[in-house]
Amino acid sequence: MIIGWLMKRIFVDKRTRNRTDARRKTAGKAAAKPNPQKNAVPQDARQNLLRETMALYRQKRMEYEKLDSGLRGKFEKVVREAFDEKKQ
Repeated sequence: MIIGWLMKRIFVDKRTRNRTDARRKTAGKAAAKPNPQKNAVPQDARQNLLRETMALYRQKRMEYEKLDSGLRGKFEKVVREAFDEKKQ
């Protein structure tokens, strides 16, 4: 701790030290007051997004189920290779 303080005194000029100290003091205050209104997502919008995503998943899953077993096997092989899974 003393070595860090000493190195800061030797290698960093006074104006820079003052600016970093001031930033360090104000950073704690700014972090303590988050603004939840800015990033808040309405519950209805989240539910709609989830509903649409699940509908799209079901549609794609039905298309996948219509494929013959040979083509499904090829898809599964490509997926295993992409995610580094070994055939079990």
